[in-house]
Amino acid sequence: VTLLGLVFGNFFFGIFGDLAGRKPSIFLALMSIAVSLVMNSFATNLAYFMVFSFIGGSGAAVSSLMNTYISEFMTEKKRGRMLTILDVFYDCGVLYVALLTFAVLEVGNGTVSFAIGGYNFKSWRIYFLLCSLPSLIAMLFIIFFSDTPAYLFHNGKHTELRKLLKTMKGINSISCCCSKQELESDEEGVAEELFPVKNDGCQVEKGTMKKPPLDSIHPRKKGFFRTTMGSLLLTSVLKVVASMKMMYRRRFIVTTILLHIIFFSFQYGYLGTQMWFPEVFQELHINNSVEIFPFPADSIATTNSFYQDTLFVTLASLLSNVVQIVIIDFFGAKALAVIAAVLSSVLLFSLWEVQHYLQTLVLAMMFNPLADVVNTCLYIYTTNFYPTEFRSTGLGVQQSVGWIGASVANIAMGYLLSVHQLPLLMGAGALLVTAVTFMFVPLELRPENEPTLYKLLRKMYRQVTKCMYGVYVHLPITCCRRTSSL
Repeated sequence: VTLLGLVFGNFFFGIFGDLAGRKPSIFLALMSIAVSLVMNSFATNLAYFMVFSFIGGSGAAVSSLMNTYISEFMTEKKRGRMLTILDVFYDCGVLYVALLTFAVLEVGNGTVSFAIGGYNFKSWRIYFLLCSLPSLIAMLFIIFFSDTPAYLFHNGKHTELRKLLKTMKGINSISCCCSKQELESDEEGVAEELFPVKNDGCQVEKGTMKKPPLDSIHPRKKGFFRTTMGSLLLTSVLKVVASMKMMYRRRFIVTTILLHIIFFSFQYGYLGTQMWFPEVFQELHINNSVEIFPFPADSIATTNSFYQDTLFVTLASLLSNVVQIVIIDFFGAKALAVIAAVLSSVLLFSLWEVQHYLQTLVLAMMFNPLADVVNTCLYIYTTNFYPTEFRSTGLGVQQSVGWIGASVANIAMGYLLSVHQLPLLMGAGALLVTAVTFMFVPLELRPENEPTLYKLLRKMYRQVTKCMYGVYVHLPITCCRRTSSL
């Protein structure tokens, strides 16, 4: 149910982010998470719990929205590093949950509880309430944030953009490219000069700002659609359709389809396998050895050390993201994703040979960070590839496709546990498909912002070509000329 919520939430909030703005979408997604966790702490039956789990899963689309939000405050050259830093804080959130789980459910042995007005709050209910605190705090913070400069400029909100740029200048305490008088006088010209944004993949020149395509939709209304509510509904639906159609223009359609394949196969291989790692840990803690798939029926049991294992894996992912901050500008999102996906596939294949607890833990601490690197690179590539006018929609739709892959993997691996090694083959094969498909997508950055690795390879290619030309073309011609002159 949570996975289905993620599929719906990424699609809905992605489109909503382009129609209503990044800030309202983030606030609404955070509110969905907070409401879901608080209400689930009062759950009295399974149906109640599933409904709010779906709502919470929908709100988890805030991760895609935050990547869009942060990317539009950064230049193309610095975007990769900043999104990697953002991913470090995602891992900090996972670390918070792991520590909270360890403290409330393991140290307390599930006995922590208190009563309010005759209502008994058991340990798992307290756990849900404590998990809602970060979302509630984030909701308060986002109220004081502005929408992104790129979104404000693209939608013609130059007054708000001018105030935001002045605020950014004051906070950063750096010299601006124009004087205060210029910033206050020429609100449209200065905005365009300070913040050129991509419009269908091209730079918008100063003085050429046009009305956004989505805001220019004024359909003919009949019957119910003449009313205020009907008109709003019809316009919103047409804007959603127009926003979706932008992804499949001639300029974007090939890469969009390739990204569909990449997101689906990656989430199938990564999350589909990751969801079953807890069962591996639990079985290993029971018997200290495991035949990876199938699991015995009595292996589904909670063990005290399982939470510690999750903590170790999360710390490994946190360390990998710190390393990625250093190397992302050298390799670039595309090259780094291909390398990490291939290594993840190899590690998943090697799970065949694992028979003991320590081996599995070490492998999980290597597999999860590498797959996390691929996930971050996918965010970086997608936000760089799609222009401002439908960046949120593009990332949201791609994430929805990915979560469909994770849902399919969860169901498939659940049914195929009795088939020896087959789920591992499927997961490793899916990650290999991710790496191969990623090789065919174009470079997401303009030539002047391309990664250092590409510049070095191009320089080496030119030097090798020059040497080969000298050896196989220039030298024979010179020898022939000298021979003929003699």
